[in-house]
Parts: sequence; C-alpha cells; structure tokens
Amino acid sequence: MIRPIKKLIKKTLEKKGYDIVKKTEPSGKANQPSGKANQPSGKANHSVPFAQTIYVPRWRIKNYFAVREFGESHKRWFTEQKYTYTLGTFPDLDDPRTFNEKIHWLNLNYQDSRITRCCDKYELKNYVTEQLGPGFVVPVIKTYDRASEIDFDELPEKFAIKVNWGDGAEFSEVVSSKSQADESRIKAKMNNAMQPWNNLYYSHFFWGYKNVPPKIFAEEYVEHSGSDLDDYKFHCFNGVPRFVLVCEERSQKRMKKTFLDMEWNVLPCRRADGDVNPDVKQPDKFDEMLRIVKILAEPFPFVRVDLYLAGGKIYVGEMTFHPGCGLESFIPEEWNTIVGDMLELPERTIIDDE
Repeated sequence: MIRPIKKLIKKTLEKKGYDIVKKTEPSGKANQPSGKANQPSGKANHSVPFAQTIYVPRWRIKNYFAVREFGESHKRWFTEQKYTYTLGTFPDLDDPRTFNEKIHWLNLNYQDSRITRCCDKYELKNYVTEQLGPGFVVPVIKTYDRASEIDFDELPEKFAIKVNWGDGAEFSEVVSSKSQADESRIKAKMNNAMQPWNNLYYSHFFWGYKNVPPKIFAEEYVEHSGSDLDDYKFHCFNGVPRFVLVCEERSQKRMKKTFLDMEWNVLPCRRADGDVNPDVKQPDKFDEMLRIVKILAEPFPFVRVDLYLAGGKIYVGEMTFHPGCGLESFIPEEWNTIVGDMLELPERTIIDDE
C-alpha cells in the first residue's frame, strides 16, 4: 500500500509545481535545475535532502493522501498501528478501558464544534475570552493569510509567531530579538506549516483540527522572570478537574513532571520522560486556576486545560483533547487503567459530514 501512496503523492505534488528531491548532491546542495539555485553558491550547505526538511513527519503527508485514497477506515488502521508500535499493545477501540484507548475512542466517535474552536490556536483566544472575560490570553498583534504577507517592520522587537492548526516548534517561532531574527527562515517555516497536509489532523487524525481554517498570527512576547515558565496541565474528566501535571524546567533536556491531585498531594505515578519533584510548590493563585479550569472544562467529556503564570497573571496556554497523542505511558502501567476509569464516555456523536 505504501508504494502506491508514494507515487500518488509525487504525481500530485509535481502537478502543483513542487520539486521532489530524493538525495543530496555530493556538494551538499539540494537537487535543482542548473543555473536556478535560489541562493548564491556556497551560502547553503545542507546536510539532509530538501524533502526531509519540509515533509516532516513523513507520515503526515502520506495520511493526507491515504485517507482520500482509502477512505475513513484508514484512520482506525493508522491509530491501531501507531498505538501498537508506540505502546506495545493492540488497542481495544470498541470497548476501551484504559485512558489512552478512551482518548482514541473519543477522537473517532465524538465530535463537538467547540472542540474545533479550542484546537484552533487563534480561535481559542476568542473562546476563552467569551467564557472568562478579557485578560486570560496573550494578545494578538497581527494576523496573516499567507507567509508572504508578514511584514517584520510592523512587528515589535519581541514577539511570537504561529500557525493556528499545529503545535510545537515546526508551527511556531519565538522572537526575542527581531534584529537578530532570520526573517526568510521564519517566513519559510510559516509557509510550510500552512500547507494543507501539515494540518495536525493528519498526524493522528485528531478530529478537532480537521475543519480549522489555517491562519498565521503574531502575538505579544510574554515576559517572565527566570528561564522557564512552569506549566500547569489540569486533566478534566466529564467537566471535573481530577489531577494536574506540573511541568518545570521545560528548556532542559529532561524536565520535571509531577502529577498531583486537587489537594496538592503528589500521586504515585510518573511519565517516563520526566522526573518527579516531590517538593513542587503550589502556586499562590491555585484557587483561581481551579475556578478557570472548571468553567472551561464544563462542556467536555475530557479536556486538558494548560495554564501558566507570568507577571502575576494567569494565562490559558492550550486546551487539548488528546494529551501525548493518546500514546503516553504511565509508570506504573496500572495508572493507565486507573485514569481511564475516571472518564465516562458519552454517546457516540458525529456532526461532520464525512
């Protein structure tokens, strides 16, 4: 099945005018027609092929074409394969028991237009303001429909720029000094992130992203003391916050990740990619955080509401409906079931006309 997909992708992209590169030239330059290099000779020395710099992860663009070629059954097949590859067990998506299984069941069987609004990193700001009032999201400076529209002269010395239908470094850039920023590289990153196959929907078929209209937006730079902002990730089940994951030292190779209940007791479980901090301090505004989280979580079977404190203010950073892509393991493993028992699944609800 993979080879036909590759041929379909190549044929479609070539029709659109994309140059498909398979390997790096011995000189280190990307394959391109003679005399048409877009940079002066010797300026760029690429260590990887061009295609590997823009089609990442590769399964996203394959999913983009595969779901069109093979239909909706491809989503479940991909979910089962990725789950087994990552966690080592085949998921039960018909009668889910564990937390990860239930997250994928919701993704395949539960749709709510408010989920789409919350997955949209730009529209989320409007949703949060409607629910909480002003002052709980980072203000937007400017929006763009295309990367070519970005005018750095109209942006401040410090800002963040993002594409609204993705998450992580490939969809965003934090600029702490505009005078030192590589404007062309940032435009190229935003341009790539705006391509239809880079909608995060095609990473793991998270329905909430499917109908998000792409947009680039620049937002204010959040000043804060210290090198990192602590992240408070409230896991809410059927509208009720049950525990919080506190992430500290996020810029370090191995951050601190600590699970606590709502009475601020450290829970006897952890993530494999972080260290527990038994002395993590409860924030001064914890009660206000809980008030905010309860309001935002109320309509949803499950949502994780991420908050952080900066300059004494609480900001809503993200609302996610599939933490860790539904592929994060708990240590010990029994907590995958313990947490799964916290989530009562709703009736199957499909509103999208597939």
